[in-house]
Amino acid sequence: GVHRNATQTRAHLSRDAWRDVAALCNDPAWRGEAETARPLTLAEPIENGIRAIAAFSGASHENLSRNYAHRFLELGRRIERGSQTVAMFQKLLIKPSNDEQTTLLTLLQLCDSFFAYRARYLTTPEPAAVLDLLALDEINPRSVAFQLAAIEKAIHKLPKDSHVRTPEHKAALTLLTEFRVLDAPALAAVDEDTGQRANLAAAMDRAEKALELVSERLAA
Repeated sequence: GVHRNATQTRAHLSRDAWRDVAALCNDPAWRGEAETARPLTLAEPIENGIRAIAAFSGASHENLSRNYAHRFLELGRRIERGSQTVAMFQKLLIKPSNDEQTTLLTLLQLCDSFFAYRARYLTTPEPAAVLDLLALDEINPRSVAFQLAAIEKAIHKLPKDSHVRTPEHKAALTLLTEFRVLDAPALAAVDEDTGQRANLAAAMDRAEKALELVSERLAA
């Protein structure tokens, strides 16, 4: 999929960006069979893949003209990252695990925010603090709120026929406003009846649906 998309837009890519994509897609590691009995063997090719994608992202950021095409690239990146982070919360944090410390550390590592957390809180990971950093913090580039703010800003700059906000802009702005007034301790609270974080589940469900709506409206 990466190679197909890059091929279709090759005329807009720098040589460095294309080289990064080609190296990633030509890596034989992706064509081999995964050793299911040794899942840790997947770590090295995945990390190499992430580095290649990061290099491509950097080349794109530095070399692409800041036109409407770049704005759509930015929108796609932010919608995808927001959706992925929401999905991680839904899978890992709504229902408290027996070893929540490991779960929280996993979230911080997946969101590349472990050192940001340690610098800010100076404590072992706690649910409310992790949610504050990864869901509500607009200055953390890996948080949901950061993605929502970037999406709203990019949509605001798209051309429109009138001064009235478009449906996708309204959906993005509504979701961003909701996240700006959410409370991390309330999201982290576990409901005694269900044994789950009901507030977090509801917020992430709304975020998932709103991001899907924004994506569909932008595509249309």
